[in-house]
Amino acid sequence: SQALIAINRWQFHGDKGWEAQVGVKGALLNDKSGVGGFHQDPETHLGHWWGAEVATRRAEAWAKIGRVFPGKPHSSIGLQLSALRHEHRSYFGLRNYDADQRSAYANLIYQSIIGNTNHQYRTGASFQWDNFHESIPGAHFLRNEVIPGAFFEYTYKHLDRLTAVLGLRADHHNNFGLFFTPRMHLSWTPRDLTVFRLSAARGQRTAAIW
Repeated sequence: SQALIAINRWQFHGDKGWEAQVGVKGALLNDKSGVGGFHQDPETHLGHWWGAEVATRRAEAWAKIGRVFPGKPHSSIGLQLSALRHEHRSYFGLRNYDADQRSAYANLIYQSIIGNTNHQYRTGASFQWDNFHESIPGAHFLRNEVIPGAFFEYTYKHLDRLTAVLGLRADHHNNFGLFFTPRMHLSWTPRDLTVFRLSAARGQRTAAIW
């Protein structure tokens, strides 16, 4: 196995409540397994020997930028950004599997209170893009997803004993159209060392072959 991984991160603390964090990461990985004398070439391959190799090239970057408003310690705004490029080359015995992925994500969040800290809310918008290209001998698979969305979440707290969270997302998928994702969470602590929780939600995922 061979591995080379590098990462660097920068932090920024400014005046007027501004903070930021930026990072980059790169990885080069190469793993081999099986019998040392294995050859993938069918003409030189010996049937009772087996081998595999996986080579990965990955680069990613991310950023978090936020601000707590002066004079309003319970109000803040934040932006999350990330992007990656992933290249995968591999074979298992005489069969190849290659894949490429490109992804980008953005999430804007604003949170504040309604009257007092018993009533809090979060709202914002997000964007997700994924592009996959996978191939095996004789077959190629392409998948491209573009998903913008928006969300709102309300939290009620009472005497550190009761917490209720109600949330709703609306997303538009380029292949599946508009869909809604509700969420509810209740937590009640009648006394120390005793907690009751109730959660309900709906979620959707895209099925992938691999």
